[in-house]
Amino acid sequence: IMPRLFTPSLAKKYEELYEQNGVKFVKGALIDKLDAGSDGRVSSAILKDGSVVEADTVIVGIGAKPSVSPFEAVGVNIEVGGIEVDSMFRTSIPSIFAIGDVAAFPLKVGFCAFISNKEMLDPRIQLSVSFSTDV
Repeated sequence: IMPRLFTPSLAKKYEELYEQNGVKFVKGALIDKLDAGSDGRVSSAILKDGSVVEADTVIVGIGAKPSVSPFEAVGVNIEVGGIEVDSMFRTSIPSIFAIGDVAAFPLKVGFCAFISNKEMLDPRIQLSVSFSTDV
């Protein structure tokens, strides 16, 4: 789920979490029609392949995949689902920047925790944690 937002391992964890809570993902399916119950609310989705998915809620995710293939010819990295950029929107080619939906940021999350020996001996001192995206 959400390949431009999450790393594959993080996406898998979210998908598993939702599935454990009763959410059913039907990826790449085409809905032919939605059926309503007597109360007028959705009761099922009939897919193009004829299968029926019982549902009380339907979430349809639509989106656009950026067209980045024209930039491949100049040598920018497009293997990451967009044009790879750093935190300043720079590509691997000097003087070429990418912003908006075509830009793909490398996910770098650093974790640092600093604590001194003195602090470890005092249970009243709480651990100080720092997060950084510039690793």
